[in-house]
Amino acid sequence: MNLKKIYQNLFSLNLVIIIFGIQDYLLNKYNYYWNLYEYLVLFIFLLSFIIVLSSSVFLIYGSIRTVNRKSWIREEVIYLIGNLVCYILVIITCLYLSTQLRQ
Repeated sequence: MNLKKIYQNLFSLNLVIIIFGIQDYLLNKYNYYWNLYEYLVLFIFLLSFIIVLSSSVFLIYGSIRTVNRKSWIREEVIYLIGNLVCYILVIITCLYLSTQLRQ
């Protein structure tokens, strides 16, 4: 699996976590009437925590490999920058979701 595919998968996973955080923020008042929603928030929080830990290692490794090549692949650089921006947003989402846990 090349770096571009891994960047794409990581980008889509980060995007799902960010969209869930935005949805939770906007519909917070209505979501807690559903009993299983707290477990869903807990699952997404744990998933985002694991993604934050693993993404930091992968993004450092991937950026070193991408930057130190003799010829840059433009799509990889674009996905790398997009993943770095999404990484910051996932950290913010993870912090927000940690405040929403009631257990």
